[in-house]
Amino acid sequence: MSTEHNAAPPLPDELRDASNWYRQLASEGLARLNLSSSKLFTITVACQQSPTVVAQQLIESGLPKLMASAVLEFCQRATTFEIGSSYPMVSIAKVTELLEFFADLCSVGLLRDWLGLAGEGAIFWEPLLTVLCDDKLGRGTATALLENSTIKFLSKVTACHAKNQQVLVVAMISVLRSGVALATYNCRMTSRVKSSIAGFMRRLVVEILLEGEKLTVVIQSDRPLRDKKESAAESNSVQMYLSVNTKCGDILDRL
Repeated sequence: MSTEHNAAPPLPDELRDASNWYRQLASEGLARLNLSSSKLFTITVACQQSPTVVAQQLIESGLPKLMASAVLEFCQRATTFEIGSSYPMVSIAKVTELLEFFADLCSVGLLRDWLGLAGEGAIFWEPLLTVLCDDKLGRGTATALLENSTIKFLSKVTACHAKNQQVLVVAMISVLRSGVALATYNCRMTSRVKSSIAGFMRRLVVEILLEGEKLTVVIQSDRPLRDKKESAAESNSVQMYLSVNTKCGDILDRL
């Protein structure tokens, strides 16, 4: 598909709701957006090998924003129980792939910054949390994979990044205040209705907010290296996702 990106027109008076306006603006591109997992992997590798040049070109192309709009479109459809879509990338499987893709891009500083910008990469954060906390998708393998990819993405995009951490906290507070993350139940002892935090929100708090921060570490060497915990082939550059408390000896033990 073409990645030509034109300046967005001014917001019409009748479309003051930013999400609705952006949805209309992106609809034509979404109809043509269809990327396989192999293509996403190729983009990731290119960005990681030449982060300064390729990452900037990728952002300027408008492709990442179109991908983010695909996730947003999925969330909006799930909220209204319109899961089916004619857009190739607007499905639970494709959105899961996109979140994995975004998580991998977090190793590039420029892209991680962009993913946390309001109206840009962060456009789908709160809607996605709302969908997963409100159990709009039901339970099943596909939903579990989406939850895993969401937590992986949010963990990487906020690791050691104060601004993105703030964006996530604001989104979580908004979802909690809306009530969708609260599950109500009857207390037999008091005959009163009480509330508890939804399962996904509890998991998010435990795995991201209470877990030690992690970051991507790239190790380069003149001789081929291989991470013993990964199945990747030997390379002169090895990338690891490690806790900030990891010791150098622990890293050497993996090589």
